[in-house]
Amino acid sequence: GFKDLKNVVKEGGQAIVFVNKLGFSKYLQCSACYHNFQCPNCSVNLTYFKNRGSLECHCCEYKTTIPRECPECGCLDIHHQGFGTEKVLKTLQKEFPDKSIDRFDRDELKKIEDVEAALNKFQVGDTHILVGTQMISKGHNLKNVQRIVILGMDSYLHSLIASEEFALPPLILNGPHYRFFLQMKVESSLKREADRVFLSPLIPFHRTH
Repeated sequence: GFKDLKNVVKEGGQAIVFVNKLGFSKYLQCSACYHNFQCPNCSVNLTYFKNRGSLECHCCEYKTTIPRECPECGCLDIHHQGFGTEKVLKTLQKEFPDKSIDRFDRDELKKIEDVEAALNKFQVGDTHILVGTQMISKGHNLKNVQRIVILGMDSYLHSLIASEEFALPPLILNGPHYRFFLQMKVESSLKREADRVFLSPLIPFHRTH
């Protein structure tokens, strides 16, 4: 999928990269004792927002600063686990330094005017790759998209059982994920035979130190 994305962008095509997570990484973890930094109110892992320099809970409004060491064992080696739109954007900008790559999520686009401006920029071809959350699939007629890459699908669909009865990959047959897959394809108006949707696992963006 990534190699194909490179070819499309090199030839002047446009692409969408879907990431179902805000922030830079899904959570932080101590490399020594594997302690996860969690919300004291909700007991869920805090999302790491590199641009804001904070850890934030996606369930409530709790936020805190980035820890310098593990509170359990004092280790200074804290790993970023998983990825979000911030991290994917930064990775793609390194791979395609001469291309315009924008984010399309509620953190980046605060007002309806921001959404309309981002969509217009993409429609006229000024944006080559759009990195977004699920809001990118809702009600937007993106006619010029040549490739869609959906990252981290294995994290949603790991429990499904493969079946040979369907032409579509069996990993996307679960209700809401299957509907989302179709929605992404319909909203982008992919009508040419060469166009494709790629489902990519977590591994390419999985971990940084």
